[in-house]
Amino acid sequence: METKNTFYSQKSKLSMKKIFWFAACCLLATGFTACGDDDDENNGGPGGTGNTLPDVTTDLGIQYPVTSINGDEDAYFQYSNGKLTSGHTDTDINFNISQNPLAINCSYQEAYGSYAMTVNNIRVNNSGFITSANINATEDDNGEIYRVTGTANIQYDGEGHITEKKVEIKDVESTDKYTITYSWNNGNLMRIRIDEQYTEPGYGTENYTEIYEYTYDEDWTKNPNTGIYLYEMWYSTFDFMWYAGLLGKTTRNMPTGMTNIYMEDGVENYRTTYDFTTSYNSDGSVASLTYRSPGSSYYSRRYIYGYGNEYENRTSTMASIKQKNIDKRSPLARMKARMRK
Repeated sequence: METKNTFYSQKSKLSMKKIFWFAACCLLATGFTACGDDDDENNGGPGGTGNTLPDVTTDLGIQYPVTSINGDEDAYFQYSNGKLTSGHTDTDINFNISQNPLAINCSYQEAYGSYAMTVNNIRVNNSGFITSANINATEDDNGEIYRVTGTANIQYDGEGHITEKKVEIKDVESTDKYTITYSWNNGNLMRIRIDEQYTEPGYGTENYTEIYEYTYDEDWTKNPNTGIYLYEMWYSTFDFMWYAGLLGKTTRNMPTGMTNIYMEDGVENYRTTYDFTTSYNSDGSVASLTYRSPGSSYYSRRYIYGYGNEYENRTSTMASIKQKNIDKRSPLARMKARMRK
């Protein structure tokens, strides 16, 4: 998939703060319920204060927990007793998920400054999926301090799939509102729609829509999914929160294709179609997912999934990878690249 920078207009891209992008990433990933703790359809009914993580193999039925993802940026996950608790993602961001009570922390430190984000006061439903939380994020960019807060709402269906996520994020200069809807059929993710409304005093309000539609083989026994969360599911999120089971179950099968549609103020700007190819390891786990334009022999995007000790192997190479990326892109450019791939 080619990088798209059209989601924000140029004036918005120039005016938004670094912290806003990072907080949007984190907040969207922490999902909340629109109907609150009284929603009986929220996959298990009312829950309470989050104290522990779901067991990905037992609670989500994941056959092979992913420990690394290599693609646009690399991610490495570490598990403890079946629960994803820490790791590195987006090359240089460290994360940990603490329990009793449940809290999520992300941070990075580099020559340009530092970033810290905490998600706490987390509430979950009976299946352990997040239903509400608070977020506070602070970034030091060469001595300039940026802060952001936000709220969000999320809903699940009775099978434990995320169906809607509403988010409002604010900093001192702007407000961003997202509504992301997920459509499912027979356990498979069929469609993701992102509607965004961005408001900044002096510039007015901008509206954007992005849609991802998936196709599958008619034979549901083909292309089984052994535990992969599709890249588009992560939209404006950190991947590890999905793989930790905090946002519900993943699609049952791997898709065979996808159509990406982008609109501004209701007018379609582009439509791109991809064919998907899923390869498997000898033990049946998903080895890779490749995107290609129809008829092309060259791939547009590829994700390679690892299992086992990839987290430990990451330690020896993390410093050189991080330095390469720091030298290549400014902090703001890097964060925007993470958000819009």
